[in-house]
Amino acid sequence: KNLVSFCGENVRKVGPTRFEMTAENFYPEHDIDILLLAPSGGSGG
Repeated sequence: KNLVSFCGENVRKVGPTRFEMTAENFYPEHDIDILLLAPSGGSGG
């Protein structure tokens, strides 16, 4: 399984693999950062 990390305010789960965030008069302080993690296939550690 792959993992995705995202931080935001008032994020809600709208489906098994979908999340939604809504905001009014939103102005981002910086570009969005999203972290994607995929297994390496090794033994880990």
